[in-house]
Amino acid sequence: MRKRIKKGAALILSIVLAAGMLAGCGGKDETAEKEPDKETQTAGETKTDTESGDKVKFVFVTPLIAHQVWLGAKEGIEQAQKDFPGLEVSWVGPTGLDANEMIKCIELAIADGADGIATFGLSESAMESCFKDCYEAGIDLYTAGGDTPNLHQYLAGGCNPDAVNWGYLGGKEVGKALEGKKIVAAEMLYQLDSELAIGVMEGYEKAFAEHEAGFEVVQQLSSDSDATVALQHAKDLFTAYPEVNAVVCCGGECAAAIAQAMKEMGKEPGSVIIFGDGMQEDCLEEINSGYVLGSLAQNYFQYGYRPAMWTYMKKMFGAQPAETFVDAGVTPINGENVDSFADHFKEGKQWFDADFPDQDWSAATGAK
Repeated sequence: MRKRIKKGAALILSIVLAAGMLAGCGGKDETAEKEPDKETQTAGETKTDTESGDKVKFVFVTPLIAHQVWLGAKEGIEQAQKDFPGLEVSWVGPTGLDANEMIKCIELAIADGADGIATFGLSESAMESCFKDCYEAGIDLYTAGGDTPNLHQYLAGGCNPDAVNWGYLGGKEVGKALEGKKIVAAEMLYQLDSELAIGVMEGYEKAFAEHEAGFEVVQQLSSDSDATVALQHAKDLFTAYPEVNAVVCCGGECAAAIAQAMKEMGKEPGSVIIFGDGMQEDCLEEINSGYVLGSLAQNYFQYGYRPAMWTYMKKMFGAQPAETFVDAGVTPINGENVDSFADHFKEGKQWFDADFPDQDWSAATGAK
């Protein structure tokens, strides 16, 4: 049975631990200006508690508090706070990939009496204990951007891409670009032991196995989520394996760094097929330049918005999303759609309509 920590105990713990929040989580950024309370109508004939001043506390524990791609999730939770009256959001997490620091942030959110928490499933083995703590405290925990399939018993849901399908889609594009040629590939991951990145590379290799001219993966590299590291590793790769004709990525900083390595080593656009991950400006610029063939973009805004919305709708309306674990999907980017692929990314109502088809957007948000 799920049991919620008593509010008094949670308050004491939060007072004791609050001073360590910045050090323990690497950083904390709560929305500075809270939205004023609004009177809310019924949604699906269910009355909210906003009139009595109840708040819904939601915490997003990011793996990288200032990384360009994850700041999209921060935009998502901030927009959810604007859309849903009474929702209060916090953005916390380490400055570098560190499961232990993320765990500290989750434990602090539990102690502070959060109604809902979302986080990236960086490591199942490391995070299992704190996920269990969250479950036993009666707090809804969601994964966002990276799932922990063996820990679903502790989760209220998740918004994650299908990693294998993601890689497979990219691998088929690489195969088209190298039609009639053997694929001699390297794989660059943001972290070599990441379950998500391993799944993505499994998908790439699944697609490569269907390539008629055959394939070989000569090396797997780590960027450590650092563009400088990615650049150096790419230059080392091209020195050691000049025959490489494809580099595939799982890590937002990778593609542009590999393109820069090609330039510094005198390689022409298209001589090595680079397939990226994400929609960072430098990656998009290299798609336009021809050095990067394309990329597959996750919608990080969605990763923040949907779990925050789920938390709010459950507490205020007792409503559950139509699916508790949703495939967030990925969006292909290429030279033809590089300027328009993200036009729909920040429309929160599209997810409300998908997740709560029996609820009313205007009543839930107070929209006129």
